Amino acid sequence: MTISICFSARKVVKELRGSPLFRLAFIIFWYTFLVLIPFSFHGLNTYQDFVMSAYLLLLIGVLYRLPTLQLNAQASGETAGASIHQVGAD
Repeated sequence: MTISICFSARKVVKELRGSPLFRLAFIIFWYTFLVLIPFSFHGLNTYQDFVMSAYLLLLIGVLYRLPTLQLNAQASGETAGASIHQVGAD
């Protein structure tokens, strides 16, 4: 499970390369990687820290949602630009 989460998070980060959301995606990926691999290597105390686990699960959800948020922002920007051009034409 740990390896599949890290690989899929890395895939999302690579998809966002070059966009303004890349830095946020990379930071969330790095946090996920650190919590799941090095911090858990010494034992399961990391999983018993409920605050860290809650942040981890929340941020993983945000990371997987970032590509669609970027597409929604681009689509709303295009429609807003189109409506401005229509108003100016009148």
